[in-house]
Amino acid sequence: MRKVAAIIAAAAAVLGLVQGCQTLAGVDFGAVHAKDETDGGGAPDGGDVDATPGADGSSVSGCTAKTCAQLGRQCGITDDACGNAIDCGKCSATTACQNGRCACTPTTCPGLRATCGTQDDGCGSAISCGSCAAGEACTNNACKCTTKKCADYQAVCGNLPDGCGQLIHCGDCTDPLKPNCTGAGATGPYTCSATPCTPKTCGQLGANCGQVADGCGGATPICGTCASPQSCGGGGTANVCGCKPTTCASLGKNCGSFPDGCGGNLDCGTCTAPATCGGTGTPNVCGCTPVGSCPPGANCGVYPDGCGGNLACGACAGYDTCGGGGAPNVCGCTPNGSCSRCCGVGKDNCGVSCTDDSCCPCFAAGTRVTMADGSQKAIEAVVAGDVVVSLDPTTGALVHATVLGVKRHEANARSAGIVVINGTLRVTSNHPINVGGRPVAAERVALGDPLFFLATPSPGGGLLGAPRSKAVESIESAGNVETFDLDVGAPGNYFADGLNVFIKK
Repeated sequence: MRKVAAIIAAAAAVLGLVQGCQTLAGVDFGAVHAKDETDGGGAPDGGDVDATPGADGSSVSGCTAKTCAQLGRQCGITDDACGNAIDCGKCSATTACQNGRCACTPTTCPGLRATCGTQDDGCGSAISCGSCAAGEACTNNACKCTTKKCADYQAVCGNLPDGCGQLIHCGDCTDPLKPNCTGAGATGPYTCSATPCTPKTCGQLGANCGQVADGCGGATPICGTCASPQSCGGGGTANVCGCKPTTCASLGKNCGSFPDGCGGNLDCGTCTAPATCGGTGTPNVCGCTPVGSCPPGANCGVYPDGCGGNLACGACAGYDTCGGGGAPNVCGCTPNGSCSRCCGVGKDNCGVSCTDDSCCPCFAAGTRVTMADGSQKAIEAVVAGDVVVSLDPTTGALVHATVLGVKRHEANARSAGIVVINGTLRVTSNHPINVGGRPVAAERVALGDPLFFLATPSPGGGLLGAPRSKAVESIESAGNVETFDLDVGAPGNYFADGLNVFIKK
């Protein structure tokens, strides 16, 4: 008895022996279990890993954020697949962000300041910016009057229209035998002739506006003016009133109905959603004006700007995730019933304190507890107020301890596995066993380890002998079962199937 007491007293001096599974006579039992002689670094209750969020707030959900490249996006704001907004950059001045990709933005005739001719839209396509009236030429993207010269008439005489409202002098007929300048209308030639010449009228020449050569080296009077929207030569025939409708492209229009400049209307097409006709404030031009801010209450993630892009509404902190409380774009968290600590007080997925005793160290039903009278009682039959045998943590002497409470745990997926020692003691793998005066988790008990064994004289009880050392002869594993543990207060230990074990509070 003195030898056993000396061993226990020596261990108590180093470790303080057990004061519940959580403390050893005031010493932090968690610290003991952090050493190799217990459960290899884990807590005795099956773990104490809190669901603490990472720096980006995404580890709570276990989500792996994606990069812009992984999402196939080159520009704009987008969701990183974890409810957080990421900025994928901006496009160059000649491109625009469309669905996350930089796309070429075609320029327009007005943008090019072109009113005629075929132009490059900057994206590899050609656009027609209109044609010029008769007598005009497209010069530097604008229609300009083409001034005729005497050579154009093949003229050596006369005062002929230059086509731009002026007359050009092509010479005089000085030969008395050929005093008359005659020609053939707009093309000539005009030469001096002996034949008398009768000037032609506007009507004879088919002209109703402007001045034309009268066929005798002169010009007709003004043939008339054109009523809007017609112009002289506007339909493509010189000196005839007319109007050539403009085009949508030449006006930079791409949607809706727009006047063609000749009293009719152009159908410039429709827009592709989300763009609308005039959506940016320019009539007959497809566009979209994005909303400038997230809606009230939105404080995380991305929110559609109404134009195919996204707004960044912020990021969540702590345990909250974007939409985690059930409201889109609002930081929150919905408890999922989990608990970070399998035994004792931990935190749930929302950071709220929780308790899950499903895998607390304990013993299988049927384990025999040594009572004060030397009898043994199944652990599930022990009740508060019963008196059991314990070891005094200071002297190593057998003492009595009153059961303060009994804890029962149903088997579930998180329960610690059962270890069977010496064929009889069925204990959870994380329960501390008295091995040579040291608390050792059952799963780390090895063959040959010295246990404290207390033999009982008979099933009905009787005088108890002194505890003796008994080596571990066999270790087996078993599945999860219903388990129990006792709280015996200050001694912090009792005898289960004759072996001294520590308690877990």
